[in-house]
Amino acid sequence: MWISRLTCPAFVLAWITLLSAGVRPAGAAGPAAQDVPVLGYRVVSIRPHDREAFTQGLVLDNGTLFESTGLRGRSSLRQVDRASGRVEQILPLPSQLFGEGITVFGDTVIQLTWQAGIGFVFDAKNFQLKRTFRYSHEGWGITHDGTVLIVSDGSATLRFLDPDT
Repeated sequence: MWISRLTCPAFVLAWITLLSAGVRPAGAAGPAAQDVPVLGYRVVSIRPHDREAFTQGLVLDNGTLFESTGLRGRSSLRQVDRASGRVEQILPLPSQLFGEGITVFGDTVIQLTWQAGIGFVFDAKNFQLKRTFRYSHEGWGITHDGTVLIVSDGSATLRFLDPDT
């Protein structure tokens, strides 16, 4: 069957509309919209936070809260008291860098930068720089599975990096 260029967008739009309404082709896998549970939430506490901090990464590791802040000229790595919001330790990044995601891996905090392609490995206790590393994509988020680092650039691609190199 031939579909013209003009009718193809209308066809796709019709399918999107039907799928969003919960109508699926016979035999299609997955729950219908009415089968998906709607979860609620409950606020258990409100904690103070520096309103000038542009949070890009936040990790709670064994009771210690680490935060990466962004914006050029204002990016930093911080250790924050969870109860008071007081910054207990801060390390500003060079002014041309935009701080992004962080993860705690062993006794280190690993921090990405957004567009500079530079990552930092800091000692988690005193924020001493252990080393830097380079990457060829944007840095957004970082985590790990206990063995490898998992890095996001904001796309559908995840990269798996060796934490030693």
